[in-house]
Order: sequence, then structure tokens, then C-alpha cells
Amino acid sequence: MQKTILITGASSGIGKETSFYFAKQGWNVIATMRNPERETQLIQQPNILVTALEVTQPKSIVAAIEKGMERFGQIDALLNNAGYGQQGLFEAITAEQVQQQFDVNVFGLMNVTRAVLPYLRKQKNESVIVNIPRWCASIKNIRIRYRASPLSPLVREY
Repeated sequence: MQKTILITGASSGIGKETSFYFAKQGWNVIATMRNPERETQLIQQPNILVTALEVTQPKSIVAAIEKGMERFGQIDALLNNAGYGQQGLFEAITAEQVQQQFDVNVFGLMNVTRAVLPYLRKQKNESVIVNIPRWCASIKNIRIRYRASPLSPLVREY
């Protein structure tokens, strides 16, 4: 039986390319995104199901998983890729912007993982969860901006 992976944030970048990669390797792919009606390339692949999923909306997560189970009958792997990075000066980012980013990048990832875990546990073979930490991009951008300042000799690299 073919293995199946659920990928969040599959509308572009790593998520989209990973969807193509797994499909070419013979996997079934549940490629999820906020606006699947805009997708034109992934839908052409016979073993890719493109469906809506908003990581901050539990009903949306359940609906995407159910569609994937109806089509493929199992989920063997999860790639949590949905998320975004904040760009700008730290003091200019509002508390609401930070909360929204955490809602998507942290709690959204937790929501999807929590919903998929029962299906992964049903598999008799090994399952895997991979998380792409989008927040790293925002920290990197802040560090780059800060290092470009006159205080850059005082900043330590970690």
C-alpha cells in the first residue's frame, strides 16, 4: 500500500516542492493550503489531493484530514510547513501581530499535530512528523538588521 503524507502550507515554496517530490517518489500527498481554488499545478498530479486547511481553525483541519482519509485511507507522515515570519523592527511589531504569528506558527502547528496523531497511531508501521520552524526566518531577519547597526560588534553569533 502506498504511503500518504499530509503537508500544510503547500501553496508555495517548501510545501509545494515537497508535495511534488513525495508524489514523484510514489507517495499519496494531501497538499493543504488556505486557498486551494488558486492552485493550478498540484491538482494535475493523480496522487495529490489539494484541499483547504487553515491551521487556526480546528474544523478546517478535521475536514482536510477526513478528505485525505476518504481518498487515500491512511496518513503515514505529517509535514507542518504552514507559517510565516515577521519582518521589521521588533519595537514596531504590535502585540496583536505577535499573537497572530504565534496562533499560526505555534498553536496552528499544535492543532494540526493533535488532529493527525490518532491517524498516525493507527499505522502498524512507523510514522513521522516533521516541523518546519518558520519563526527562525524572523529571528534571522532581525539579527541581520541588528548586525548592520553600529552596535554590531556587540552582538554575539549563536
